[in-house]
Amino acid sequence: PLRSPLRNSPVKVKGPMTTSSGPGLIFFSLTFELCTLRKLEARSFPQNNEVTGLQLSKKPTIVSPKVSIRTSFISPSLSSLNSEMLNGKPTTSKSVVAVNFIESADATSGSIAITGALVQWLRDNLGIIRASSEVEELALEAEDNGGIYFVPAFSGLFAPYWRSDARGVIVGLTGYITKAHIARAALEATGYQTREVLEAMARDSGVKLKTLKVDGGMVHNELLMQFQADVLGVSVVRPKVVETTALGAAYAAGLAVGFWNDLEDLSSNWRIDKTWQPHMTEGRREQLYAGWLKAVERSFGWVD
Repeated sequence: PLRSPLRNSPVKVKGPMTTSSGPGLIFFSLTFELCTLRKLEARSFPQNNEVTGLQLSKKPTIVSPKVSIRTSFISPSLSSLNSEMLNGKPTTSKSVVAVNFIESADATSGSIAITGALVQWLRDNLGIIRASSEVEELALEAEDNGGIYFVPAFSGLFAPYWRSDARGVIVGLTGYITKAHIARAALEATGYQTREVLEAMARDSGVKLKTLKVDGGMVHNELLMQFQADVLGVSVVRPKVVETTALGAAYAAGLAVGFWNDLEDLSSNWRIDKTWQPHMTEGRREQLYAGWLKAVERSFGWVD
């Protein structure tokens, strides 16, 4: 499971869980108030703060006029990933930053190795689509996944398993399966992996997910968004601006130069583009998810 050393600390979580997708990676966090760039000295900062390959300075300048941040990074350091995972040990990295304790927030992050990259693999390696945007149309040709599951553990599984010995599998194949079923199973894999990480985060944080706010390139795939709502049993919300990473950088810069006055200005800019509500019955949801968990087990142990 995801492990947060700060789970017992008195913290006040701001808002629901969110998800951000990128090329082959999805990160999740409990949202907290946006912290603007200010040169504030950290009151305490541990050594060995290498997180996902980035070495943090011992005396950083921290972002925050209002919020003191306590962050537990679940993604392992890239430099130690192979050696520690090959020994069969779960790998976590953490960094704790304390700045002017006015209000605290706890953020939990979990990473998935392959999401959007799986669609690229269908395009480049199998050639069943010519462009990534075609995967939704192809997947819609099948009413369901035909009983197959695609576990894209091409280089192992990240959160919440941390299994470097896992490899990709497609299970449940029969003569009935077509390329449309494979395309649909590829999209559904992102939905299932998202649920796994969010469930682990809920166990660690004690926060029950009510709404999933999404961003990144894959959120334009409406079939995936509806499936994500169905498999989670909660609403999924897509904002008007889906490139949240770039937007956050722009907000930080704008606040620094005075283009925006305060956090309230930024909050007022956020707009909903579309919301998906779950339509799947609970019985069907749990039946499909149980099949996914069985498929994940079949992906283990392929590397000695």
